[in-house]
Amino acid sequence: MKWALLFLVGAVAATLGDRGHVAFSVLSYPGGGQPLWVFPQMGLAGVGLVWGWQVFPGSSRESSVSLSGAVVPVLWFLGAYGLTSPLSPWPVALCLGLLGVFVVRARLENLPRPALLYCVAVAAAGTAAEAIISGLGLFSYTSPLFGPVPIWLPMLYLHVALATRAIGCLFQSDVVS
Repeated sequence: MKWALLFLVGAVAATLGDRGHVAFSVLSYPGGGQPLWVFPQMGLAGVGLVWGWQVFPGSSRESSVSLSGAVVPVLWFLGAYGLTSPLSPWPVALCLGLLGVFVVRARLENLPRPALLYCVAVAAAGTAAEAIISGLGLFSYTSPLFGPVPIWLPMLYLHVALATRAIGCLFQSDVVS
């Protein structure tokens, strides 16, 4: 049940963020609008990333978190995602801002090495996946500066990783079992 709820909530939240990217002309899809495949793709990505954290080497040493402990990183991610639409005309500043906030969050949370490696892996894999999907012509970014994707995209995925790690730690607790 928790995985189905994660799929649904992740799909809704990320699809709305993607819709913001379309509305602000950050990206576009062939034929305009937002295709129906975006919703399940976003849901599967959320489930895959949370599961990925749970099987990531060293993740089992992390302690479980409370619901509120998981909500805060998710809100940080949603805020970062929401800001990428209106701030996309300034890609380098957006990139540095997202990176700076991530570094501060990582230092304040005193992230252990496995968590930092997971964040870097998610940033690399998420950016590569979007580059491949874009390369297939399924969507395109309006002003890419990093191959077919914007320069700030890997930094956004760092925040995705902190959120999915927190959800993974929540799933380890009795709160959602």
